[in-house]
Amino acid sequence: MDTDKYKSIALSMDTYKKLRTLSDEQFEMPQSLAKTASYFINAAYSAHAESKEKNAKRKA
Repeated sequence: MDTDKYKSIALSMDTYKKLRTLSDEQFEMPQSLAKTASYFINAAYSAHAESKEKNAKRKA
């Protein structure tokens, strides 16, 4: 594995099971755990960035 592109993380079993359920049921076709995690992390990060940007505009 290219460690410049990929990193591994440890998940609790509870979180792993939730991610597995999302991976199997959230999309039209089952996705890999890595793709599912990336999708939800990127969505959360985008929401965070938008919120941060809105807050910065309010303060200005």
